[in-house]
Amino acid sequence: MTINGLTPVVNSAYYYDNALTPESMMVYLTTRLGSVDEQIQEIFGSQQNSEKLRSAINEIRKLLNQLPTDTKEDKELEGRAEVLNEISSIIDTQIAPIDPKAAEAIRADLSASGNILHEEEVPRENPEQVYVVPVSPFGADSRSAYEIANAYLQNQNQPVSHLDTSGPTFENRVYTTQEVKAALDYLDNKAGELESTAQMNMIHLQSLMSARQTAISLATNLIAKLDESAAKVVDNIR
Repeated sequence: MTINGLTPVVNSAYYYDNALTPESMMVYLTTRLGSVDEQIQEIFGSQQNSEKLRSAINEIRKLLNQLPTDTKEDKELEGRAEVLNEISSIIDTQIAPIDPKAAEAIRADLSASGNILHEEEVPRENPEQVYVVPVSPFGADSRSAYEIANAYLQNQNQPVSHLDTSGPTFENRVYTTQEVKAALDYLDNKAGELESTAQMNMIHLQSLMSARQTAISLATNLIAKLDESAAKVVDNIR
């Protein structure tokens, strides 16, 4: 039997079992083209994602450059809450949907000690100093203003028992010029890694395009040869 169960189009002494027939060659070339096209599409998708990641990183860099700096790199500066919120939003909305692992790594690195998103531990308020105005257990308070005020006076020294105030909270109130520079250097390295990956993808893409062109040329030549052979058979019959 011949390869793939296909029968040669021409009976010849040169054909043997498992010989590579024109039909099987066309099957191989079709499979090869399909595989190459899939790899090309993967590279296209990877390049598009890399561009989106680079764009997000550049947005973060622009935000960091908006922060005021000082000649004393270790001096604590204020006024960055909105900028930091925007940076966190970019990581969550632009980077995470494309590459969750990259978003997690960037957030972890920028939140490390000595970096721009690092948060300091701040003790919570003493729970004995937190008070509440009693309300109706049925949701909407149906009591009169006098009854509410009287209940408040009777219970004003009672702490809120249902709130979890046992652990510390974390706040990010100040930053230093050194942290800004460290974050910018880190993002520059990330952008460089993306650029290197993009260049490697382009080299691979060129190789795949060459392989695709070779497969198309082989298929075209094979079809031409088959047409030529068929024409000769018809001429001989005549």
